[in-house]
Amino acid sequence: METVLKNVKILTMDAEKKCYNNAYLKWKNNKITAIGPMEEYLSTNQQADIEIDGEDGIVMPGCINGHTHLSMIPFRGLGDDSPDRLRKILLPLEQACLSKELIYHAARYGIAESLLCGVTTVVDMYYQEEEVAKAADELGIRGLFTETLIEKDLTSQGNAYGLSASLEEIHAFLKNWKNHPRITSSISLHSTYSCTEAFLQLGNQLSSDYGVPFTMHLAEMAYETEYFAKQGLSPVSYLKKIGILSERLLAAHCIQVDEQDLEDFQKYGVSVAHCIGANTKGAKGIAPLKQMLNLNIPVALGTDGPSSGNTIDMFTQMKLCANFHRNHVKERGAFTADKIVSLTTDQAAKAIKQDKEIGSLEIGKQADLLLISCEKANMFPIYDLPSTIVYNTMTQNVDSVFVAGECVVKKGELVHAKLKDLRENLKMAMEKQRFYEEAGKLVNITR
Repeated sequence: METVLKNVKILTMDAEKKCYNNAYLKWKNNKITAIGPMEEYLSTNQQADIEIDGEDGIVMPGCINGHTHLSMIPFRGLGDDSPDRLRKILLPLEQACLSKELIYHAARYGIAESLLCGVTTVVDMYYQEEEVAKAADELGIRGLFTETLIEKDLTSQGNAYGLSASLEEIHAFLKNWKNHPRITSSISLHSTYSCTEAFLQLGNQLSSDYGVPFTMHLAEMAYETEYFAKQGLSPVSYLKKIGILSERLLAAHCIQVDEQDLEDFQKYGVSVAHCIGANTKGAKGIAPLKQMLNLNIPVALGTDGPSSGNTIDMFTQMKLCANFHRNHVKERGAFTADKIVSLTTDQAAKAIKQDKEIGSLEIGKQADLLLISCEKANMFPIYDLPSTIVYNTMTQNVDSVFVAGECVVKKGELVHAKLKDLRENLKMAMEKQRFYEEAGKLVNITR
């Protein structure tokens, strides 16, 4: 089946950052077969099986969310102004309320929201990821789904965390999705402060054995940095000491890193997921993005979980990233719009080790793309495509989304599900697990 999307502006995000003003994009099944000006398409006089008139909209690679926890949708908005919210609210609620059923329905809702926002690939880190992968398979998104290894219950006295999967379950998860065209199963290590050295090395070994990237929270918390400082180490140098740093590691946050840490990232090939929205909302600081990029460390923008940043769309992250970092370094030209877009397209694909397949619109790559309508008031005039995407575009402008050539969002509506149904199913799962009741014990809520 051959499809063509015509009469569109195209931002390819290829090596040359090529743009087309009036163009077409063609794909067959799941891979891009042609791209170029409309004159070229019209001159061939060959109609595709499916022709879509983009009506002068913008086509760009599907957005990549480099770090999130999709099944935390039920936690969104709880205790947003509370200090140490992780240990006082989120972790206790996870222990009290999470079930496979709730994780599944929350994942379906989070995936649906992601697709509606133009996100075609996610790096998800949570518990019972088998359920999240099932939801992803059903709704058509692409992603790296990582089962979290966490050894200590940070809400009590260091007991085993009740949500951790058994080693047998982890091996089954890694094997079950081994050859799926869109879904990559992997593992994540929660953090340096919630896993022992042996547990960290176990996760690293699993990643190596199965040949998949792994991810973890790193150098995010002040108490994490303070703990290792007493040993004359940083969280990064600790991981180097125990042999965890490698090109398979996607390290999330990395706010409190120094020059030596970044040099080690460069040396060992570590990638970074930068969560500007969640980090600044939590008053945790700003990661040294400029230095990372100067060292050619692959960086992907991430939203963190919907409880941390509240939004899981990448257009918000791009705006926040540009504005915060320009202000931080007091240099307007430090982060040009094309470099910001890169952090959720081609650069992000490199960070998650999928740049041969996704991240740019090029012949032979996967047809992961989105069509942005330019009909609404905020999309006129248009002089520069990257600038328009970073500073103008909002989720309301996303018209259609394709993953592996398949349309998963059409005219702003999900193709494989109805949002109303997903919301109702999630609400019932939350009530079944007494989520509202347990949340009310920890923070004042209104319904």
